[in-house]
Amino acid sequence: MALPHDRFLGLGASLSRSERDNAIAQFGYQSEGIAGYIFDSPTGNASALYRLVNPTTSDHFYTMSAQERDNAIAQFGYQSEGIAGYVIDSQTVTDTSLYRLLQIAV
Repeated sequence: MALPHDRFLGLGASLSRSERDNAIAQFGYQSEGIAGYIFDSPTGNASALYRLVNPTTSDHFYTMSAQERDNAIAQFGYQSEGIAGYVIDSQTVTDTSLYRLLQIAV
């Protein structure tokens, strides 16, 4: 089963409707709608999408790389929130890419 992956201005993304609703009600975020869908269990050639949080900044970080996840924990103070879902890491004819961005503090 595929789950909706909501996007937020300033927050990034969430798979949880309650987290989305809380961000809107409590912190003034605006929903940008559903960014796409991910699987809630392993299927076919889907890979794990790891979710991490930095408790100091409340920043959430998503990655498909276990090495990158481990580095974010060891070097940058992130904590694992487990597997958010499963995504396909290669494009098919009917798929659309989901791009990852990084904002560097100035």
